[in-house]
Parts: sequence; structure tokens; C-alpha cells
Amino acid sequence: MKILASAISFLVIAACLRGAVPKSPYYPFAPADLEKIRAISRAESIPDAPDLTLAWELYGKVQGSWKPGAPKPSKEVILQLDELKSKLESAPKPQWFQDALNSSSAPSGQVTLPKRIGDDVFFDEADSPAYQSQKALTIVYLAEHEIDRPDAVDKAGRYLTLLSVKHPWDWEVHALYARLLSDAELPDPSFHAAVMSIYLNPSPAIGDLEFFAFIGACSKKDQWDEIRRIIDETAPDERTAKQVSEKAKRMFKSKAKFQIVPPKNGSQ
Repeated sequence: MKILASAISFLVIAACLRGAVPKSPYYPFAPADLEKIRAISRAESIPDAPDLTLAWELYGKVQGSWKPGAPKPSKEVILQLDELKSKLESAPKPQWFQDALNSSSAPSGQVTLPKRIGDDVFFDEADSPAYQSQKALTIVYLAEHEIDRPDAVDKAGRYLTLLSVKHPWDWEVHALYARLLSDAELPDPSFHAAVMSIYLNPSPAIGDLEFFAFIGACSKKDQWDEIRRIIDETAPDERTAKQVSEKAKRMFKSKAKFQIVPPKNGSQ
């Protein structure tokens, strides 16, 4: 407990020392400074469970397979995907998730984040094995969407909605939701999800920033200056921000369509 307390204190102190409130009007967490938000996001997470790791791996192997002429997944990959789906669908769901699935009304989309690390909201939203199981199943449905399986997109959309409302700190879920909403040609909701993702991401990599720029180009193509501002505010350093902006600005000038998928992290 003393070690945990020390770690939490360090996060809070670091947030205070490095804190700054982004100036972008799209920043959704004002007046909280960005480092405070990211400290909470970082503190709430736990390492990925084996099923979630496998779901990410399989999703990466089938991404883009819907494209004409693209390589199709192997039989082994499809078998793994089906086995993981069966395992996750048959496992008991958390009560809050099952209640939401059974409800005929849409869940509230109002975002509530902890005011500080360790408060009641923090513990309610904190990562857990039960939450990760539903996240893994969501990614399985997204993988099925990549191989054009019927009903996969509807299941993925419903699960992403529930996860993002119950656990709004999860930047990966918001990134995936942005991709799905972009596919559905819903530019404004897609952009909102991408904004949530990039500001909540504790350590945005180049791939994360490029994906945000791609969503911005799809939905706010006349607002390059504002997209660049967000890149500057969220990048880990000026060099990375400049590198991403130099590459991304071409998407805002060109009429060509770009296809970028949200990476699990900067290495993928």
C-alpha cells in the first residue's frame, strides 16, 4: 500500500509540475490540465490480459483484408478468432454490462472522469479483468468487421458505446470507435472520439497522432490549423509534432482518400 501511495503521489506531483490546459476549443476536459487527465488515465490502466493481447494480435492480422486484392487471413487465424469469440461470448459478463445490453434505452453519453486518483469515480472506472474481457470481445467483433461478417459492425458499435460510456478514460476504445464511426460516414462523432482518444492517451506515438490527423482530414478538412494545434498540444515533443504535421498537412490539401487504421501502439 505504501508503494502504491508513493506512485500515486508521484503521478499527482508530476501532473502539477507539467500541467497546462490546452487552448484548443475541442479539448473536452477544461479546466483540468492535460497532465492531470493523462495521469488519471495512466493510473487507471492495468497490463493487458492474455485474451485481450490475443484479440489485438488477431485484429492486426485481419486489418485491411476487406480491400480488393488484399491478402486474406489464413485458416489458422480464422480458427483462432472463432475460438476466442466462443470463449469470450460464453463467459459471464459484468452485471453493469449485462444490464446495459438488456436495456431497451441507449446509455448516457455524458462523460464523467475522476477528479483525482483514488476517488469513487476512479475506482468505478478503473481497469479490471472483467472489463478487459468485454474489450477483447469488442475487438473480436471489429476483426470480424474487417472480414465482412454479417452483424459484426452492429455488435462492435454497441459494445464500443457501452465501453466508452462506462470507462471513458480508455483512449484505445475511443480510437477504435473513431475508426468505426468514420467507416459509417459519421464524421462529427468520429472526430469527437478521436479527440477523446488523443487527449487521454498518456504517451501518444507517431502512429496515434497520424491516425488522429487522418480522422481530422475526413471530418474537419477545412480546419487544418486547429488540427495542427491539437497535434502540437498532444505530441510528446516539438520534433514529433513537426514530423507528424509535415506529413499530415498533405491530407488536408489533397483530394485523395487515405486509409489509416488506429494502431495498438506506436510499434504496430
